[in-house]
Amino acid sequence: MAADPAAPEVVDLLSRHFTAINANEFDAWSATVTPRRATSITRNDWLRNYATTVDSNVIAVRTRTGSDGNRLVDLSFVSNQAVTDAPPDLPVSRICWTSSWPLAVVNGQTVIDTPAKGATTKRAC
Repeated sequence: MAADPAAPEVVDLLSRHFTAINANEFDAWSATVTPRRATSITRNDWLRNYATTVDSNVIAVRTRTGSDGNRLVDLSFVSNQAVTDAPPDLPVSRICWTSSWPLAVVNGQTVIDTPAKGATTKRAC
């Protein structure tokens, strides 16, 4: 991804995004995503869902243009959380994720939109 001229901006965005999750800072997180994504969950639900989450090993593999012409970032990361806070379909404390996150520009800032159905995979690790 280093050859991509947008790499520094995308790396900064991902850093702010995951730092906000790890610090349990809803406002900081919501500044890294589209308004539609930020309002798709209440502050209290978000705080409850991420109460024990610590994400690490974030690797931005590449940015690319999706079939719809929009920019995507392919990434992987590891989440650690209380089993009770894990996704219901994978109740484990450590999850390895891979995803393609769509990027959007809102008010001149690049932010993360909601991944398409099937764009994210997870497994216990």
